[in-house]
Amino acid sequence: MAEQKFDAAPEAEPQHIDASETVNAEGRGGVLDLAAQGDITFDAEAESEAPIAPEGDCEALQHRLEARMRGLAAARGARRLAAAEARGAEAERGPGAKAVAEALERLAAAIRADRAEVGGRRAGRAPEAVKETLTLEPETVAYLSLRGMLDRLSQRPTVSAAAMRIGALIEEEIVAREAARRSPAAARRAATGGPGRLRAQTRRLGLERWSQRRRHLVGARLLQLGLEATDWAEIDALPEPPAGDGARRPAKRLIATERAAAARAAAYAGAAWAAPIYEPMAVAPRPWAGFEGGGYLGRAARPLALVKSGAPSGIAARLTPETAPVAFEAINRAQATAWAVNARVLAVLEAIAEDSTLCPEAPLPAAEPAPRPSQDAPKAERWAWGEAERRRRSRRIAFERMLAQAKRHRLLEAFYLPCQFDFRGRLYAVTELSPQGPDAMKALLRFARAKPLGSEGWKWLAIHLCNCGDFSKMSKAPLAARAEWTLAHEERILTVAADPLADLWWLEADEPWQFLAACFEWEGYCAEGEAFLSHLPIGLDGSCSGIQHFSLALRDEVGGAAVNLTPQAPEARAADIYEEVAAAVRALLERDLTREETFGVGGEARRPVAALARAWLDFGVTRALCKRPTMTYGYGARGYGYVEQIMADTLGPAFAAHEADPERPWPFEGRGFGEALYLAARMTEAIERTVLKAAEAMRWLQQVASAATARGRPLLWTAPDGFPVLQAYREQRDLRVKTVLAGRPLRLTLKEETARLDARRQRQGVAPNFVHALDACHLRLTVARAAEEGMRDFALVHDSFAVHAADTPRFFQIIRETMVEMYDAVDVMGAFHEEIAAQLAEEGAAPPPAPPPRGRLELRRVLDSEHCFS
Repeated sequence: MAEQKFDAAPEAEPQHIDASETVNAEGRGGVLDLAAQGDITFDAEAESEAPIAPEGDCEALQHRLEARMRGLAAARGARRLAAAEARGAEAERGPGAKAVAEALERLAAAIRADRAEVGGRRAGRAPEAVKETLTLEPETVAYLSLRGMLDRLSQRPTVSAAAMRIGALIEEEIVAREAARRSPAAARRAATGGPGRLRAQTRRLGLERWSQRRRHLVGARLLQLGLEATDWAEIDALPEPPAGDGARRPAKRLIATERAAAARAAAYAGAAWAAPIYEPMAVAPRPWAGFEGGGYLGRAARPLALVKSGAPSGIAARLTPETAPVAFEAINRAQATAWAVNARVLAVLEAIAEDSTLCPEAPLPAAEPAPRPSQDAPKAERWAWGEAERRRRSRRIAFERMLAQAKRHRLLEAFYLPCQFDFRGRLYAVTELSPQGPDAMKALLRFARAKPLGSEGWKWLAIHLCNCGDFSKMSKAPLAARAEWTLAHEERILTVAADPLADLWWLEADEPWQFLAACFEWEGYCAEGEAFLSHLPIGLDGSCSGIQHFSLALRDEVGGAAVNLTPQAPEARAADIYEEVAAAVRALLERDLTREETFGVGGEARRPVAALARAWLDFGVTRALCKRPTMTYGYGARGYGYVEQIMADTLGPAFAAHEADPERPWPFEGRGFGEALYLAARMTEAIERTVLKAAEAMRWLQQVASAATARGRPLLWTAPDGFPVLQAYREQRDLRVKTVLAGRPLRLTLKEETARLDARRQRQGVAPNFVHALDACHLRLTVARAAEEGMRDFALVHDSFAVHAADTPRFFQIIRETMVEMYDAVDVMGAFHEEIAAQLAEEGAAPPPAPPPRGRLELRRVLDSEHCFS
């Protein structure tokens, strides 16, 4: 790109473009008129909320739905781009953000070179402008310069206006840092109040404000360097007016280059691909017969790949119907399941969503945030509030989307959910409406095809109802006792089914929405008996699945017994690993009461261990507190992951209750963040004592990962059913910029993936990915076997499998048979070791350490374990 020069002197009347001005819509025409097949078009305004009307030609309807999906995605992407342009923030999104990422390091290098050159030069405009920025890092100066140059590019700002904007951003950054140096508290207040608050603080602290000339001088120099560093903007070459006619020379304007204009047009046109919306289908998805071509019918929806991350090197060739037939059978059977909206559950959900006073205790995500802590509150409190608010906002958005999709599809007698794998072989529906969602989403879905309950099905419906309620932890009772519980509570169940808003007992259930759906189903059974046509998926859940798979892989009889891989006495309750861990944690806390050392992590003040232990013993360490950390241990959760779980599940709600009623005891400091750090460490210790072999296996997998990474080899292994798994986390170069933009703090990190493997992520990721690959393989084997025996409908959630009640007696056995056969056929730890050793041998490296020795767990005993999956 040719060097662009311009006069750094400001024009007589610098023009400032107001970000609220109408955005130029040029280049966006036709983006919502997208035909997938023939003359099908989509009107986003008319169709965004309309229920889908069923029609005779379901395939034609599906083509229209796919056109709608692409239209919605295009509209959403275009709105985001247009909103960024309208507020003068084009560098935040789409092609503008790409331009910043491309040019940032280049411009930072140019700024360094300019500073070095200026260091030996005499006074002048350029040296003066450069010296004004010396207190800032080159990356920060580069980022602010690119923002000032690109944020309003579509509005064709004058060169002078762009220079002034860059200069103002630089000044604001320097002033904000000086304010922070003099008075951190004042700087925090300014950062939360916008530019006006910042200016007021500047006056109060007696800081110098820049003159217009100074801003323009700095901005002009940086604008020139920016134009040389990127081919995204240029100066409009306007013709000079004829000499002597008195016409005023037109202002020079900053305009997009041909490349930038093309990228902007492509961003609008490609918005449908950049932000895809996947919705259920009116016909069965195309079966997967290769790495591409499954799922949606046409190209109106963004094409899917069999594996979500695409086709990493060599995986597409290794994952074929010939090499992994079970995987293709399982995914095609799963996405051929016909679904329908549970109209009765939807009616209750809609009523409560529209009027929360009908059922104030309903478990729905809050529409409004909790009060925000003040800026002077302890950092731990502000962190906890931010985490809670992030989760609340995410859950609320997901809830509203779920409800909208259910309402749109409620008229269809049947719809289907296209599926794909992740790189570990876990199976996912690509739609937002999915049986893998939260409790309310699961309850909104039912099988479209019905099956009579029959002589055994009603018993499994009763067990399912008891499991969803889980009153007094009845899900741990023998199966016969669970069915008896439902019969004993039949009158109350029918009362709930008759009027859920009058009898709110269902809200006390462990999974209230699924419990409500089961109450409706039980009402049908009571009315029609065994001939009742049931639509409800009957779930069978693994008992801490991650630990189960590690115990099976190492034949660990101790860990296996803790997670119900061995049979219990006929009248015995299921082994409860979560209660075992809770008891072990309490024992560790009792031990700590007599210790004199202190504890502190991550900048937290060190505190006496005995005081921390006493606080938790006073608060109470329960099964519920230990459940999620124990459940996620086998999938790699540790440390701060546990802290987040403790804060979200236990301490956050307890502190909110304490704030609402100060009489409620609260034995912790602040919101309990330091105490959560301490308990997370004790939980890890307790879990590893309970499942010693699993901890041993995880450490061994990390050693293997480190050995492979040291030789530059990713981890490539094969699941027992032939599914290839590739773990290749690459290092990312981070370019961090800390700045204050528009009076608000901003931390920017631009990431660029390199070819080098990330040793830390390879080591940390291998154990959870290994066990995810195993539970995914078990699911695929189970679905394929059940399909062979005539089962057609499946609701699948990694370690929770569901079929019709009538199919459940046999499915209950198939789950156990495939689990035993999978581990009997393949020594999964030994096979993993052999594959990695062979790959290292190609590099001339020694093999990794041998797997840990096996225990004495008898695989076939799993067949007789009632509580293994129930």
